[in-house]
This record gives sequence, C-alpha cells and structure tokens, in this order.
Amino acid sequence: MTTGAALDHICLGSGMSTITSMDNYLETVSREAYSVVPGKAASLSCDAVDKALASTRKFLQDVLSVMNGKIQLFCFKGILFSALHLQLQVTYHYLRCAAYPSHCHSATRLWIGIAAATLSSGLMLFQVVVTAKRAWDVLTVWQRCKKFVVPVAEDFIQKGSHEQPERCATAISEIDGLQHELRPRLAALFVLSCMLVMLFSLAVSKMTMDQFVCEDHIWNFRLNYWSGCVSFSAWSNRSSL
Repeated sequence: MTTGAALDHICLGSGMSTITSMDNYLETVSREAYSVVPGKAASLSCDAVDKALASTRKFLQDVLSVMNGKIQLFCFKGILFSALHLQLQVTYHYLRCAAYPSHCHSATRLWIGIAAATLSSGLMLFQVVVTAKRAWDVLTVWQRCKKFVVPVAEDFIQKGSHEQPERCATAISEIDGLQHELRPRLAALFVLSCMLVMLFSLAVSKMTMDQFVCEDHIWNFRLNYWSGCVSFSAWSNRSSL
C-alpha cells in the first residue's frame, strides 16, 4: 500500500489524476470531430472547411496531451506497479505453497494482495481498451480530414476563394505536425499495452496452472504450455546430492 500511495503521488504530480475526466472530454471532442469532418466526398463551403480543420486540430491537440500522460501511467502504475506486483504476489504465494504445503490454504493476506493486484491490473487493461479506441478515432478523423477536407481547402487557397488563406494553410500544417507527433506516442502505447496484456495473461496462467494442474504448485512458462510444471521434490533431491 505504501508503494501504491507513492506511485499515486507521482501520477498526481504528472497530471494523471485528470486522465479519466480527459477521456470523457475527448469522447465529446471526438463526436464533434466526427460530426463536422465528412466521411465521404462532399461539397464544402469555406466555413465548413474551416470548422472541420479547427475541430480536427483541437481533437489531435487534446489527444496528444492525454497520450503523454498515459505513457507515464502505463509505465509507472501499469507495468512497474500493477503488473509486476501481481507477478510477485502470485510467484511468492506458490513458492511458499511448494516449500510449506501445510500453509498453502492459510495465506489469507496473500490472497487479498493477489485480489487487489488483479483488480488494479484489470483497471489498467480497461485503460488499454480506452486507449485503443482513442487511437482508432485519431486515425479515422485524420484520414477523413486528409482525404475529404484538406484537398478542398488547398483548392480554395489556390483559387484565391478563401478569405484567410494563411490561416487555412497554417491549420493544415499544424494538423500534419500533430499527426507526426502522435505516431511515436501511439507506437509506444501499443508496446506498453502489449506488455501489460502479456504480464497479466502470464500471471493468470501461472495462477491457473499452479492452483489446479501442477502437483508442486510451480509452473514456468514454456512454448509447450502443459510441460511447464516443475517437480519441487525432484529438484530438492538433486540439491541434496
């Protein structure tokens, strides 16, 4: 709990306490972007083009701000706390079961810790799902804007029919720049998300195999899933020799 509280303070100092509220805000902004950025070729006025560019830029700016925080969230609270905490709790409990079989069913505190770590990891996996949806929204809105809005805006600028061509060109340039900034962050979040899912799946597999399959309650990951059980008694006999 002390470690968790310390990480909460780190996350609070990094602005992570606002991520949940920002997710709700981004949902509203994304709906607005979907409503003004057409999903197919359409006849757009200068005002409609300006509104679509402004909405796309705002959405990408807000997503960029939230993704910076989520990278820290996934690193600190996700991998370094929730996922590794669950791994350590599960590993310690079943090593204890292997060494002291009589204590295997009397580890109430350990099971409370495992349950808490599982819940914490589950909440982080929910954030993975939310982040994946947001990444899809970014890709969709940007592609729509690039395909159906930017060509119309550039046509207006070339023909001189836009009242403020410099502002329109600046908006297009900023949208491209935001997209380039978002790409490495989304890639980093993808890697971190895969690590979170992998660590959580490994912990669940370890709990299942140690509890219900392996006689000595010890299982190591192997490509041949069912051959990962470790014989603790055989290992003890070899050590004594």
